[in-house]
Amino acid sequence: MPEPTLLGEPPITPTTPPATPPVTPPATPPATPPATPPATPPAPDPEKQKAEKQARDSEITTRMKGEGKTEDEIVAAIAAADKEAAAPVQPKPGAPEKYADFKLPDGVTMDTDMAGQFSTIAKDLNLTQEHAQKLVDMYAGAIKKADEATQAQFQQTVKAWKDESIQALGAEKDAQMAFAAKAIGQFGSPELKQMLNDTGFGNHKEFVLFFAKVGKAISEDTLVEGNRHSADKKAEDILYKG
Repeated sequence: MPEPTLLGEPPITPTTPPATPPVTPPATPPATPPATPPATPPAPDPEKQKAEKQARDSEITTRMKGEGKTEDEIVAAIAAADKEAAAPVQPKPGAPEKYADFKLPDGVTMDTDMAGQFSTIAKDLNLTQEHAQKLVDMYAGAIKKADEATQAQFQQTVKAWKDESIQALGAEKDAQMAFAAKAIGQFGSPELKQMLNDTGFGNHKEFVLFFAKVGKAISEDTLVEGNRHSADKKAEDILYKG
C-alpha cells in the first residue's frame, strides 16, 4: 500500500506500469566450508606435573614434621593431596539464564526498572540466584529500617505539634477547639480533613489557631451554649490524630 503524502492523500499511481526488468538468475552460492572441529585441549605436561608434585610433597612433609606427625601420617597426607590434584576441576556455579523473582518482605517493593537493572548487574558479576537474593535481602532490610525510622520521627513530630497546640490554646482550649471544629465542619471538605490527618498538619499550632479564629468569627453569641456537645469534648479528642 502506498505511503500517504504530506497532505494526507495517496500518491498518484502512474497509468502506464513501468517496464519489467529482466530476471537475473541467482548467483551460485559458494561452497560451504567444512566445519572446524573443536580444538583439542593441550596434553598435560609431565615435567610440570612432576615439579608441582615435588613442591607439594615438600611443603606437606616440612609442615607435618614441624607439627610432630609420624611418617605414616605424612605418607597418607601426600596420597590424599595426590588424589585431590588428580580430580577434575568442577566448574563453579554462576548466574542463571534468567533470575527468578526475588523475595521481598512485606511492605517492601522493588519496581520493574530497578529489578531489571539489578538482574543485569548480578548477571555481569556472575552471581548465583542465592547470592543475588542475599544482596536483595540486605537492600530490603536497609529500606525497611529507614522507613521505620522515618515513621517514628514523623510520629514524634506530630505529637510535638499537638502538645504545642494544646499549650497555645491555654485554659480555654475546649472552647477554642469548638470554634475550630465549627470552621472545619462548615468549610472543610472530606479531602481537606483527610489531608490534615495524613500529613499531621491537623495538630500544627498555626492550623489549629487559624481554624479557631475562623470559627469564632462566624459564630453567633450563643455558639458556646448552642454547641455544648462540641465544647464538652477535650482538645485532645478534637485534634487530628495525624
